[in-house]
Amino acid sequence: MAFPSQEDKAQDSFFVTVVDSDITSSQEKVLQSQIELDHVTDESQQYQCKPAEEPSTLSNTEERKGKTVRVCKEFFMATFAINSARIDGALKKKTQCDFRDKRGRASSANKIPSDDIALVEEHINFFPRYMSHYCREQTKREYLQGVKSVSEMYALYVDFCCTKVAQPVSEYIYRRFFDYNFNLSFKMPQSDTCKKCDIFKMKLSTLTDSEERATVEKERNHHQMEAQQVREQLNANIQSSRQESSRVKVISFDLQKTKSTPSLNTNEVYYKRQLNVYTCGIHDCTKEIGYFLSWHEGTASRGAQEIASCLYTWFHKYVQNDIPERIIAYADSCGGQNRNIIVVLMWLFLVHKYNLAVEIHFMVSGHSYLPSDRDFGIDERAKRKYEQVYIIVNGWR
Repeated sequence: MAFPSQEDKAQDSFFVTVVDSDITSSQEKVLQSQIELDHVTDESQQYQCKPAEEPSTLSNTEERKGKTVRVCKEFFMATFAINSARIDGALKKKTQCDFRDKRGRASSANKIPSDDIALVEEHINFFPRYMSHYCREQTKREYLQGVKSVSEMYALYVDFCCTKVAQPVSEYIYRRFFDYNFNLSFKMPQSDTCKKCDIFKMKLSTLTDSEERATVEKERNHHQMEAQQVREQLNANIQSSRQESSRVKVISFDLQKTKSTPSLNTNEVYYKRQLNVYTCGIHDCTKEIGYFLSWHEGTASRGAQEIASCLYTWFHKYVQNDIPERIIAYADSCGGQNRNIIVVLMWLFLVHKYNLAVEIHFMVSGHSYLPSDRDFGIDERAKRKYEQVYIIVNGWR
């Protein structure tokens, strides 16, 4: 029968002490208590195992209880099954009188300061964005306006840092923060393309005659120029209306897609007749405030008379107390709702009654994205947080 030696008992005792320690700092403390630093004057003697004054064994441990037995480094490592790096680390911490484990506590030397990251985020949030008019149900991605690439944004960011008297981060850091922290894009989604533009594109891809191609290109350029002119006019009117001395109000109005109530996940809903809810969105571009006027199909339909009634209600409720000198309204070219004689007569009634001027501009068909469509996107995105909607007033509004 083999009996454990005194070395095995000491090693087992040490391992029990170390393993029972819950944290690494306690293990380091145990090692440091077993080690003493001895400065060697002769380099040739630094790595030699000097014989101790007394036998450097752990025999007769009971008799030497309470006494310090000096052993060499090799013997110490072999006894406690540790390597030289563990001893060097314990000695380094012991000379600094710090028993805490500092691994993972020091900050990275390449870490970007939080102030620089906050400045990058602030600059990206300056750019206006919009949601897809037709794809907002399938994606939460937003699209930037006024810029075409991250490189262009970074060039503006460098100028922005000059005004802030701050050191700009590298373009790699700017682009990485843009990609990982924002769901933004520059390209218009394919489902938002204009019908006429698609027709022109198909014709140009099939025509071979140079004269016919020149005619189609001329028509396409004229169509796109008209759309661009109306868009630029809208932006110019918004900027001029926000001046302090301006007495002009710029608005856009449109009808949101029909909402079915109640909105439930039960499969029986697909076979039942639901109540349709209509919403007319009016966006005050001067103050950047959106207004929703909702009603259900039991109250009225969604034709020209209802749109005119919504505009008249909005004017009396939110504008009558501070009537501007001129109202500039933008809408799409839908004849059944916006571009008709009934809506024009409603505006004419306000002109005669309150002595104000009204301009109505209609966007080019296929390029009719309006600020009120952003309000619809925000509303539909907020709806995703609620799986079920039962009533109209507290549900959709």
